[in-house]
Amino acid sequence: MKILFFNPEQYVDFENEPSNVQLRLPILRCGLDIEHRDHVYQRDLRAHGRAEMDRRALMAVADFRPDLVVYSATWEHENLSPAVLRLIRDGGTPVVSMLWDSWIEPTTAEAELLAASTVLVVGDSLHTYLRCRLAGGGLTPRTTVVFFGGQVYTDLVRPLPGEPKEFDVTLLGSNEGERAKLIAYLAEELPKHGVSFNKAGGLVDSRKGAFALTDAWVPWDEYVRIVNRSRLCLNARTDPTRQQIKGKIYDYMACGVACLTDADEEVRRFIPEGAVALFDGAVDCVAQILRLLGDEGERRRIADAGHNWLMTTFGYKRFWSGVLRAALGEADAAPTLPVLDDAFARATASRSVLLRRDLATARQAAALALGPADARRLAVAWLGRRGRFYLLRLENGPYVAISRLPVDFAEIDGTIHALADPFGRLPLTFGWTVAPGGTHRVLLASSLDEVAAELDGAEVQVG
Repeated sequence: MKILFFNPEQYVDFENEPSNVQLRLPILRCGLDIEHRDHVYQRDLRAHGRAEMDRRALMAVADFRPDLVVYSATWEHENLSPAVLRLIRDGGTPVVSMLWDSWIEPTTAEAELLAASTVLVVGDSLHTYLRCRLAGGGLTPRTTVVFFGGQVYTDLVRPLPGEPKEFDVTLLGSNEGERAKLIAYLAEELPKHGVSFNKAGGLVDSRKGAFALTDAWVPWDEYVRIVNRSRLCLNARTDPTRQQIKGKIYDYMACGVACLTDADEEVRRFIPEGAVALFDGAVDCVAQILRLLGDEGERRRIADAGHNWLMTTFGYKRFWSGVLRAALGEADAAPTLPVLDDAFARATASRSVLLRRDLATARQAAALALGPADARRLAVAWLGRRGRFYLLRLENGPYVAISRLPVDFAEIDGTIHALADPFGRLPLTFGWTVAPGGTHRVLLASSLDEVAAELDGAEVQVG
């Protein structure tokens, strides 16, 4: 089997990127006879621009003639164009795409990836998996959707019995969003109780700027050693508009270390009770840390329960060989679990209001992704927040302040449109635009100073 990998390279060289350890290496070692070639598409983007990145991706397919393409998506404004993936798939080469991070509500970028893939692997959210599986089954050609959660590369991420316990509690991951606030709180509070708090790893440090590279990134072998040297490992969300199960939860389980994580609905639905410990808010986080550090037996029970569940339920070799064979049409069904099929059956039967709305939005967004011909999606750069408003910069300017996320933007007949569930297609003009019902507002401005002046005005209120 010949596989062409479209690899990202956001912060570090692609072999050290998380997607290499979580996607590429597990596929290469899944037990199938694979010949492969790597194409780092973001290098072309940074050196030559988007059009050349897309052209070189198509040239790589034409040159290697793979049986299968594996694509790891990244930031929306740095992804391969969906048209490229569709050309590859419609030309007869199956495309397996990896969606790592998703929002609670569907975005155009998600729908584009869904509509262009033979198999879409959802990395983080059960809710996203369910809506993509429902929407993908109605597309032509049909897109198969698979849930990734729990598939740890256990050749590397594993217990290291000889490592001494050096840290009381460790949080591994980027310093951004809600997590950054919790990190600052724990760094101040835990030493008061004689607890050593270790923050390590991650790729982003928001204190240095939006999407700025951290100074504390650690390679994967060191990441595994740090986990093993910790009595308790902590996971925390970065953004409340994301409902997801972070992969490091499974990494902690794979290493046999007790995990304390947000009391997220997704965690409660997918991970068995007792396999992780839960906290609700910063104050409760401290309380749970003190409770667990004071009860070694409870920590050991959680660690063993998590490790045993992970090792008996999942297996990256079985999973990825099943995904690849499904993409090639060599298997009747893609890998799944009873809990996923039960959730899908309930969602199909009940079609809750939320899921109906999400499904409709996903289909509408997919339709936009496939046309009209005059719609050009605009890349968006995240700038931060001011009060209740999110600040963004659109491709080539202008600036936007908007009262809700997620949202996408497209240029249609020369007019910028906001695209989201409460907006539909909302044409924007410079100044304030109010969505139907008056509950959401969008400011389109020519400069950041203009945005700041408007947001500082007393008359600007969210309905």
